[in-house]
Amino acid sequence: MVRGALGRSSCPTLLSSLAKRGTPRLLHLKEAHTVDAGVDSEPITTDNALHPFDKMLQSNPTLYASDFNQLLTGLVRSKHYHDAIAVYGGFRMNGAVPDFSTLNILMNCCCSVGFTGYAFGILATTFKRGYLPNVITYSSLINGLCRAGEWEESEFVFARMKSEGVIPNVVTYSSLIRGLCQAGKLEDARALYVEMKEHGIHPNVVTYTSLIHGLCQAGESDGAKRVFCEMKSNAILPDLVTYNSMIDGLCKSGNLKEAKGMFCKLIVSRLIPDVITYTSFIHGLSVAGKWKEASACLEEMIKNDISPNVVTYSSLIHGLCQTGKLGEAKDVLLRMESRGVIPDTITYSSIIDGLCNAGNFKEAKGMLCKMIVSGIVPDLITYSSIIYGFFIRGKWEEGKSVLREMRNCGISPDVITYNSIILGLSKAGKQEEAKHIICEMKRDGIHCTVFTYCIMICYLLHIRNLKEAKDVLKEMMGQGICPDISTYNSMLHGMFRIGNVEDVKCIVSEIKSKGISLDVITYNTLIHGFCNIGYWEEAERIFCDMMEQGVRPNAVTYNVLISALIKDGKESKAYRLLDCMTDSGERPDMITYDTLLHAFGMADKNPAEDHVRITLACSAG
Repeated sequence: MVRGALGRSSCPTLLSSLAKRGTPRLLHLKEAHTVDAGVDSEPITTDNALHPFDKMLQSNPTLYASDFNQLLTGLVRSKHYHDAIAVYGGFRMNGAVPDFSTLNILMNCCCSVGFTGYAFGILATTFKRGYLPNVITYSSLINGLCRAGEWEESEFVFARMKSEGVIPNVVTYSSLIRGLCQAGKLEDARALYVEMKEHGIHPNVVTYTSLIHGLCQAGESDGAKRVFCEMKSNAILPDLVTYNSMIDGLCKSGNLKEAKGMFCKLIVSRLIPDVITYTSFIHGLSVAGKWKEASACLEEMIKNDISPNVVTYSSLIHGLCQTGKLGEAKDVLLRMESRGVIPDTITYSSIIDGLCNAGNFKEAKGMLCKMIVSGIVPDLITYSSIIYGFFIRGKWEEGKSVLREMRNCGISPDVITYNSIILGLSKAGKQEEAKHIICEMKRDGIHCTVFTYCIMICYLLHIRNLKEAKDVLKEMMGQGICPDISTYNSMLHGMFRIGNVEDVKCIVSEIKSKGISLDVITYNTLIHGFCNIGYWEEAERIFCDMMEQGVRPNAVTYNVLISALIKDGKESKAYRLLDCMTDSGERPDMITYDTLLHAFGMADKNPAEDHVRITLACSAG
């Protein structure tokens, strides 16, 4: 596109037509630096935007580009880009000839409103009139392309700019870095950041903030912190956007303590938190299940005269629903509506999902009706929540009804919807129907995932149908889908239930041969399984392997082994393992306490002494 565009001619007719558009827009010329002191500073509409020229032309029919540029500059400074383009159209219709500055201003206007096609026409006109584009020309174009998401085009223009000997400035680099970060090309953005510093161009607040935002969006909060520190060490003061990016990134990575610290720095810097700052906090707290703190944050926000938006409320509602606080979630919904904030699809979907998880289908359907009556269109997530809720509780007829309703609305189920149905049918013992759904899924062109097959394998092992479970595993691998550790964990659990130890050992060998690392769940499944069938030595060997592989045992691991050692009459080993547990920083829980208390209480020992010892051990840490 760019390569061809560089050869385009100017289209003054198109630009002039913008002056004739029918929708009037208010325009304040108070800030505009017009040459005519008599221009009225009251608001006027775009339809009257040519009025200043009429006065200019009446007093002086020969309108110089320099005079006209002052008016355009004023419009641009007040961010009336559309109006500036419209006024330019009137300027050209009067036969006036733009100079290089006019074209640069127009380039900036077109790029600021996303008219990148027109911007290339202006670039062509620049060449045609014998002007050589400068850093301002190219920087405006690159900025516009990046804003429009045309990353490859912006990189091409950047390369062309350098090949013509035009040296990029901080604006050029900052625009490109921001664009690359938005495109997820962090490595390219980093390389450009290094390049600008090597050329002696110092990053500014926009450069640093763009890079910080990109790193935070990619989940690299540690990298963002390093850039933030570098920024401050170079005496560049972070602005509110910088702090908001850092707070959002830290909250999303679960570093709430550091996010609070960043909030304090923001206040110390005499910056005022805005709706984005608070919403990031509320979202982070809600995801972490700290709904009380999230609610307090909302109250503080309102107290500080900052109006929560739909994202703020939806974040809190989602967090409340996830923790089963449906009453509180509905209260927040009512409060949200009373403040004139209209719930969106995400808001309703969160509450519907919460109601379905609680088994309150009647109210969930009522909420769906309210949503539709309010003019909010349910999406795939909304319907999938209800379908999953019905199928998981064995209400497959109701689930099918919602599925039909969803299809009638023109919404096709995705793999998550199908997996919900398959899971529900499998749990209800309707294996044949589950197979039928898989066939339907394939007919719709939706490929089964690891989770789809895992559901089937789990159910078949649950009903002790090892042969068919193996067949499903073969089919899965035949489709080019490799089982993950979760699939293997499910298989190991099922095989232990059947008592098929040889197959367990084969599966473990297969996992290792594929280079898949065993996780704590795998080790716990193996230890628990071997202990249950009395293979104590094998369980201990697995535990040693776990430690050697650097997989940290959790309370479940220790509880299973301690219980097994006591049953095997190895109380001293159980004591040592208890000491090992507390030394590793793993806090014994009530299961540990009950296991030891029951075992030693039944043994021929001094119960009081053992009770004290167990209590002290369990309260450690």
